[in-house]
Amino acid sequence: MIYEFCAENVTLLEKAMQAGARRIELCDNLAVGGTTPSYGVTKAAVELAANYDTTIMTMIRPRGGDFVYN
Repeated sequence: MIYEFCAENVTLLEKAMQAGARRIELCDNLAVGGTTPSYGVTKAAVELAANYDTTIMTMIRPRGGDFVYN
């Protein structure tokens, strides 16, 4: 079983990986359903995850709300 952790910053990533998370969904603004995180947050998360054999999945979403774009 793969344990996944949803994070909007790198503050808790190391603890999550130490606790067994092997897949991280990285996003920003969870209060609005999640948006794309900054380049800096993404880079830091990828560098940290390399130490734990953990996959980083980054949400690509320019705005909160639904997933319908016209």
